Amino acid sequence: MRCTFGCRKQFKKQADLARHAQFKHSQAVRQALAATSVTEQDTTTKTTETLEEGYEDIENEIPSPDLQAIEDSNMDNEFDDFPDEIPELHSRYGVPVDNSVSNHELSVATYIRQQFTGADLDFMQHVILDNPMGQTAITFRLQPEHVPTFKTGKDLHQRLDSSNHLSVDYKKANVLLSKILSNLATKYHPQARAYYQRRPCFLYLRSMRDLIRLRLQDSSLQSNFAYCFTKQFNSAGERLYDEAYSGDYCEELQNQLPNGATPLLVIFSSDAALATKIGKQSFHPLILDFGNIKKSLRKKLNSRSSILVTYLPIVSPMKKSDAFLTAYRRAVTHSALELIMFDIKDWIKDGADLISPDGRLRKFFPCLFNFNGDYPEQTLFSTVSPLCKSFPMPCCLVPADCLSECGKSCLFWGVKTTEAMTRSFQRWIIREVNGDAGVDTVDSRFALVPNYPGFNHYSKGVSSLSQLTKKDFKSIMMQLLPCVVDLVQREVTICLRTFLDIAMLVSNTSHTCASLDSLEGKLVEFDGQLDVFRREKDMNFPKMHTLSCFRRAITRFGGSDSFGTEHMEATQQFNVVKAYARTNHKNSEEQMIRHVTRMDKVFAIRRLLAGDFGANPDEASGPQKEKVVSLVSAVSGFYMWNLDSHLPAYRGFEQKLKRYFTSRILSDGLLLQYQTLKLVDYDEDNREVVDFIRITAKSQNSFCIYRSLLVKPPPMELGLAGTTLFVGKPLRFFAVPVEGNGNMLFALVQRYKELPTASQNETGCFILKPVTTAGGFIIIPAAAIEARGHMVPYFQDGQEGGSGQVYLNPYAEKYIWASIGSSQDAPHLSDSEEE
Repeated sequence: MRCTFGCRKQFKKQADLARHAQFKHSQAVRQALAATSVTEQDTTTKTTETLEEGYEDIENEIPSPDLQAIEDSNMDNEFDDFPDEIPELHSRYGVPVDNSVSNHELSVATYIRQQFTGADLDFMQHVILDNPMGQTAITFRLQPEHVPTFKTGKDLHQRLDSSNHLSVDYKKANVLLSKILSNLATKYHPQARAYYQRRPCFLYLRSMRDLIRLRLQDSSLQSNFAYCFTKQFNSAGERLYDEAYSGDYCEELQNQLPNGATPLLVIFSSDAALATKIGKQSFHPLILDFGNIKKSLRKKLNSRSSILVTYLPIVSPMKKSDAFLTAYRRAVTHSALELIMFDIKDWIKDGADLISPDGRLRKFFPCLFNFNGDYPEQTLFSTVSPLCKSFPMPCCLVPADCLSECGKSCLFWGVKTTEAMTRSFQRWIIREVNGDAGVDTVDSRFALVPNYPGFNHYSKGVSSLSQLTKKDFKSIMMQLLPCVVDLVQREVTICLRTFLDIAMLVSNTSHTCASLDSLEGKLVEFDGQLDVFRREKDMNFPKMHTLSCFRRAITRFGGSDSFGTEHMEATQQFNVVKAYARTNHKNSEEQMIRHVTRMDKVFAIRRLLAGDFGANPDEASGPQKEKVVSLVSAVSGFYMWNLDSHLPAYRGFEQKLKRYFTSRILSDGLLLQYQTLKLVDYDEDNREVVDFIRITAKSQNSFCIYRSLLVKPPPMELGLAGTTLFVGKPLRFFAVPVEGNGNMLFALVQRYKELPTASQNETGCFILKPVTTAGGFIIIPAAAIEARGHMVPYFQDGQEGGSGQVYLNPYAEKYIWASIGSSQDAPHLSDSEEE
């Protein structure tokens, strides 16, 4: 077939000819369409701003393509096969296709309303999400006016399973012996020990093609989806490493693709999980996500951004594990992955023309962007060398005896480095120096640390704990230094403090070159300070080496907050635990993936019936919102003259309060007292961050950080670390009725003052003492309170928490650490101390 517009170029397929005419002879196509009175409908969709330059917006110059001709072909010709004078079609613009995404979703929503009544939908959510009841009759549980059209749970499941366009159904796929043998060393071949004693491997698989199409048809991603590499900058003009599509690796992928192509950043996550707390039934879900989606949406469980692909086969040992079983397990896993990826093999090579969330046609190239998993999963998926005992890291060749040093970096970083250091510290540091009595002392101190939101409380100590969770490790490390500073060597305290600084730096959601330089400097310090551990214990384990990979990983993949295993482990609650609980424990994997598919369909129905196609619930609306402070949980009212003026806290109460009312008159002296102060702050995406400060009879840790700018009279001294931040313990929250101005919110707080520098220690936590004089009790506006403060009792000097002095732990709150904690450099050891 030849082009009829003058160039006479030949094509093998009608689709290629249509595409050539689309981009080479767009003006002639318009004239031909106008001659036949065919109206062209263009839908211009506002695209998100990027910092790319040099691309021309040609959305109004490109007519709608012949979609049927494009879909019927494999699109062998790529963009760069056309002459150089073809307009550059970049992925940030795409080709308008009559808003097909919204039209598709509207048609599906219409189908749902035709097939299901309102009672059906309520009952569906009740059975699938809230309280599943299997195949038993359920009509007696519902009100007569809300009886669904199906009588049993089985009827509901059948109706839901027949709605194939709402989600992607699964199919059974066998892992063939020939594939396993191709991934297995020859010496293990003897038909892979009779196909491992005749236990064939199979998996229930959801098509990767259909999963990708389904995710891209979600118009709610319209403003949360990036179509090309995008650099991010802060207000000072410094480059930010934040989102996945802002990293260097996305830029490398973009440069390797044809002009106009969109890299689809495929992220896989996998981790073996127990289905029950008691028992050994475990499953290995494989989760799919895309780095093109903003991480603020990807990390939300209720967004259902992560999609279950399959449950990988788990090879259980019949007897004691041996070398064959290790090799066979890897071969089965790689054969399963090959089976999964085979579905999009041609897409990876040639790309695929798909409709994007904004309703435009784009050429997507699926690219394996990252694989999230713990160290065992990383070695299972990537370490196939027989030299793995000598070079144990998945992506680099650092020797096993150099893992504790900052050696060659790799692309993988771990998330549980705390575990090994905590166990090493607990087992020998304290016991070697102080014996068993030292461990008992630490346990008693942990028991005295007050409860604090986000941390676990250990009323019986920590030495006897087993099966620690991530929250346990975080809680122990955040409370550890004040409890052990006088029980261990000074070098140990400094080393652990540097380690906490590294953890705080890495956990930042976005990074600049300056923050990465600071992280690298801390790693160099930590490498030198680690000698105190190396003298007594071999620190050459793989998770220690991952510390040296943070900088390269952040610059390549963006902020580390969305690439750990925390989100993936959270998805196991409904992909493994809840799904397994709704089976009969026979052939569980098929029933589990069937239930997850039904859950996806119910969530899709809820979204489609909301009717907000293309809406963006996470989009920042307008300018950055300001912090909001309010009082909740009203207790009672009190009069100023009824306060006991003999108590230092209430001495001069009325005079202190009137300093804030120079031209206003208090109504009648009745003040409304509240129990809780609510702080509502907003992040960079205008999402709410809510915090509470409560005053109760048993509250031992109701401390706040306030800024002195709104306090009258202003303090004469500087605050923590030379800033304007001060620490106080709230005694009352109250509202003052003001004529013509509603209620003004205040707090009566007791001031805590920082001890002199000579009295501080190496923990990095500020040692504070209460100010008990008349000037130690002040009234501050509630708007001056910035954050909650984590306080740990002061245990040193034989006081064991009874002196009233406290530690302000800056590592507990990111705001405090960023404001005052990071400004306090850890002390360096002198040459004599190092010797």
